[in-house]
Amino acid sequence: MSSKSKNRRCSDIIGVLAQRYPGTFFTEKLKIRPLRHSIIVEVLADMRPSQAEQRLLVDAIGWYRNATPYIVSVALGKHRRDIRGRRIEPCDYSARKSARQVLIGRKAWTENLQARYEQYIDGLDLLDLLK
Repeated sequence: MSSKSKNRRCSDIIGVLAQRYPGTFFTEKLKIRPLRHSIIVEVLADMRPSQAEQRLLVDAIGWYRNATPYIVSVALGKHRRDIRGRRIEPCDYSARKSARQVLIGRKAWTENLQARYEQYIDGLDLLDLLK
């Protein structure tokens, strides 16, 4: 399968997930928010897919989490979402720092993102920085 067709398939699956779980999955880039670490387990338990469908869901969610807009939302410290779209907790400093490095590597880190990143860092609790 070509990467273009895989991207299309994953995008289509995310579209279905966005309809089923509004507030958790988004197709609009600016609305994308980080997901709870256990989101795959939650989705599989809720949907009860066949083994073939399970593989497609896992691939699509992995693709979603690897997309640049998702990584930007992690770098900016947005709140993680659960399967019901509820805000769980903001991304911790370690996740934010790692996401920033990924974006720098992709040449997707901009001055605007840096300013927003630094603005959030200024508001962090010192204990979060020590984790």
